[in-house]
Amino acid sequence: RALYRVAEQTPGLEIRAGEGIETARHNAQSAVVTLTDGTELTADLLVGADGRFSRLRDNAGIGAIVHDFGRSILVCRMHHPESHAHTALQWFDEGQTIALLPIAPDGREGASSSLVLTLENDEIARLKTLDADAFNAEITERTQGRMGPMELESPRCSYPLKAVYAHRFHAPRFALIGDAAVGMHPITAHGFNLGLKGQETLARAIADGPGDAGAPIVLSKFARTHRMATAPLFAATNAIATVYTRDETPFLAARKLGLAVANRLLPFKSAVTSMLMDRNS
Repeated sequence: RALYRVAEQTPGLEIRAGEGIETARHNAQSAVVTLTDGTELTADLLVGADGRFSRLRDNAGIGAIVHDFGRSILVCRMHHPESHAHTALQWFDEGQTIALLPIAPDGREGASSSLVLTLENDEIARLKTLDADAFNAEITERTQGRMGPMELESPRCSYPLKAVYAHRFHAPRFALIGDAAVGMHPITAHGFNLGLKGQETLARAIADGPGDAGAPIVLSKFARTHRMATAPLFAATNAIATVYTRDETPFLAARKLGLAVANRLLPFKSAVTSMLMDRNS
């Protein structure tokens, strides 16, 4: 909502909500999109930010590394009587990963949090179709009653848990940002951060360029910078996610030992915290 308020007041920016892209073409000379209402728009640069299963990326002939974790995620908003104290919680039980992300007090007794639940695909499908009372009871049990009785406040959304990393971040007069470029596992909550970073990196490359947003030197600089910023984090996150979402005995032992060691090595703990918070940005 905050980003939308800024966008709608930004000079030179036109929001065309509710319209899709019928076709997109881009070459060394220009980028052109045709909207579903037949409107044709021409620009120096087309930016694809249409998700980790990006149609624009596919149309540009850009492949991607796809890491399928074989699970799905369910996301919804839950009301609970206990305060979340503006603190995000995430824990790793055997067979499930749960995050409760604070939203805001909602005017009634208690508060609201966004539930992010990771389970086997068939379990997510079952939970998505449960009636509200049964769903509330099961989520209360799954969250171990930490926040008291949970109450569903929104539609339930689900999506397959797949991490994506594009082979290239650009083509002639075309750039990829957001999940279309790097679709992260949500375990370290970096997807949105990297989406903003990619946008900022592209904007800076354009500002430092020769005045043509789609110039090859601009796109090469953007791609090089964004790859250096995202590749190590993408690999590390996938490794962490594998350890913390697998329930075989070696993985259970590894994560318990890893947490115990990391919690005692304060310099290491501080370094990891700094990396995750990206304090150098």
